Amino acid sequence: MTASLRAMMARDVSSTTSRLRQRLNEHGTDSVRALIASIVATEEHRNNYCAEFGPLGAVTQPVTPVADGFQLPTVSGRILIRSGGWQPHPEVTYVPIVEYIGLQVIEPNETYDDPYVIFSVTTLNPNHTGDDDLAAVAKIGPLDDIAEDAVVPDTITIWEDRIVAGTGIKVTAAVFDQDLGDPDEVREKIEEKVKEYARKGASAIATAFGAGGDEAGQIAGSELVTWGARIISLGIVELFGLGDDVIGRDSKEIGLAELVRLHDQAAFDAAVKIGPGGMKYTHTLEAKGDGHYIVYFRVRSAKVGPIEPPPMI
Repeated sequence: MTASLRAMMARDVSSTTSRLRQRLNEHGTDSVRALIASIVATEEHRNNYCAEFGPLGAVTQPVTPVADGFQLPTVSGRILIRSGGWQPHPEVTYVPIVEYIGLQVIEPNETYDDPYVIFSVTTLNPNHTGDDDLAAVAKIGPLDDIAEDAVVPDTITIWEDRIVAGTGIKVTAAVFDQDLGDPDEVREKIEEKVKEYARKGASAIATAFGAGGDEAGQIAGSELVTWGARIISLGIVELFGLGDDVIGRDSKEIGLAELVRLHDQAAFDAAVKIGPGGMKYTHTLEAKGDGHYIVYFRVRSAKVGPIEPPPMI
């Protein structure tokens, strides 16, 4: 072997070693097997689960060894790479539970109201299998002859057994005073619009990640993904001429990390507050306009695979 050939081979080995070391550093490991697992899991996370916007949420730490291979931990689960096959197995570990808890009247629309609440929970899950995976919309009421300072507890589960996206959930309450309208029709119209928005948002995320890096990068800061675009549930009564007075509307965004945190009993206990009428809640929404109502709701999470019950109330 000539000196020049030996020098060329040495340069190739040095270059290959340098590239390997760079990839190991990028993936936070010093093991070639772990590197392979990390590459497979990272590609699965991005290409098939839309990275931090999908149901697994963002990666929380580098790939780590487990009994049967390696795992890439994420906010709400992991991607398991079993030794031997190098096939990715995504696992979503946490699912939230959202419960409507009750209503308090600070100021009625009139002396006596007949209020009802349209309560919705929405997520922009690009891996959804249908509109019911994206939104749940419920009607509570109407109630009869409700006056100032009234408190009406009523626990209703709105969202459970459904996976949420990395953007978390948006919880919205619109309060109406029944007059000449049909509350069921109001709920149906709002559900139609909410699901339309969620479907468009989830589709935009999936399309962006399918198009490649540039498109995916642009979607990250867009109004669509950051909930800047309005989820319609106020003004829709006037739009369709449905005949009931809008008292007010409010919404709250709850991130995926907070939802996961509320699986822990201690964290849930710290988040729970005692409201009027003994209502145990974690969050409120204030419907203010032609009247002022407070809507109370509660959020916690259950662990699946293996199943663990949610925190006790």
